[in-house]
Parts: sequence; structure tokens; C-alpha cells
Amino acid sequence: MKKVKVVVVGAGVVGMSTAVCIAEALPFCSVTILAENFSPDTTSDVAAGILLPWEIPGIPLERQRRWFQGTFDHLLAITDSPQASEAGVLQSLGYQIFKEVPIKTKPYWADIVFGFRTMTDREMKRFPNHKFGQAILTLKCEGLRYLPWLEKRLTKAGGQMKREKVTDLQQLAYTHDVIVNCSGLGSRSLVEMNRSTLYADK
Repeated sequence: MKKVKVVVVGAGVVGMSTAVCIAEALPFCSVTILAENFSPDTTSDVAAGILLPWEIPGIPLERQRRWFQGTFDHLLAITDSPQASEAGVLQSLGYQIFKEVPIKTKPYWADIVFGFRTMTDREMKRFPNHKFGQAILTLKCEGLRYLPWLEKRLTKAGGQMKREKVTDLQQLAYTHDVIVNCSGLGSRSLVEMNRSTLYADK
């Protein structure tokens, strides 16, 4: 059977994770990552990687909750596995502080992370310019270890990585059946560039 050709644009955490998921779950697909940079030269390599979501306007909170719950459970399973150290996934305790008391003092994800609570007055004295804070035990994903770990999984599943700067998504459509845009910070310019091309063609 002819394999479905899938190309993933971008090799940060999102791109690598997406490619791994497709390659491992759908063996009838041939998965290739195209990116200008790979680890350790991606934005994900220097990101803190602390798992803490923000509300996304226009998307139902229940859907956002499902997304976060799924991500949290996935990473938590890694922390409980022998691969935790190699993958760079660990538990992280910290504070989230605010200069003003937020409208919602208990976010939708409060019961997903561990030990969520409002900070005490004694704790807040350490942050004199802030009026409210939350203590949280969540997960942290260290990009410098997580990305190489994902690369190993992708290679084992038969995926490929190719260093190439993508400037035209339309061109990829001639050689691939599915295009997944995970270009991160560069996604807007890439999409706008291709939108301009579409308008020019019309």
C-alpha cells in the first residue's frame, strides 16, 4: 500500500511532538519534518517549558480544559517512567503572582495541577509590589533534553528530518498529501506570505 506523505513544518516542541504522534500512531504515513533549525537552535530549546496555560479567547473553556488535561496526563506519565531523566520532564513547584487581584482567582485548570492554592499573606510579603498570588505544583519540560528525546522516537518510528527553510506551503502540496504547519513564531509570516500569493494568483 502506498504510504501517505506527511510533512510537518517546524522542529520545535510542537512540531516534533506532532511528527512523533503521527509516525507512531499511523504507520501507513511517511513523516518528514522540514525546518530551518533543529535542536539546540530552536526557540523551544531556550523556553522555560513550565506547563501553565492561559485562557484563549474565542475557544470554549471546556475544550481548553480537555487540551490541558491531556497534555498534563501525557507529561505526568513520562515523569513516572524510567525515561523521565532523559526526556527532561519533571515536577516543578512555584508561584504565579499578580500586581492586581485577577477577576478569576481560581482558573479552570486549578484542579488539574497539584496543590493549587492561594498564597498566604506571609508568602506575599516577599513580593511587595504584588497583591495576589497562587502556589502551584505543575510539570516542567526542559527543551534541551526533550527535543533530542523526541528525535530518537521519531527516527525509531521511521520519520525523517530535513533542514530546509520553507517559504511556500503551496509548493509542498505538490509532493505531500498532508501539510502540518508547526512553524511557531514564524507561522504568521509564512501564512501571510502564502495568502498574498493566493490573492496574486487570482
